[in-house]
Amino acid sequence: MKEKFADWTARHKLSFIVGSWAIAMTAAGATIMRDLGVVQARVWARGLTLGDIIATGGLTHSRCAKGVQIRELEDQRKVKNGS
Repeated sequence: MKEKFADWTARHKLSFIVGSWAIAMTAAGATIMRDLGVVQARVWARGLTLGDIIATGGLTHSRCAKGVQIRELEDQRKVKNGS
């Protein structure tokens, strides 16, 4: 399940970020409706958006690192086979 989610987010980065942003704005709006204050809602929205961007960056880095490992293994096989 974790790999499927990571693969989907890697292929749909912009959708993930925009969707997460929309959820953060909805949560911020709900906070404002409960009269906790606009400042707190803005802080939460910014924090959630920043968290989404960091998570997307981490997933992207993880996917790139796997690609590098796969290429290195393929290169090692080529060297062993004399290709």
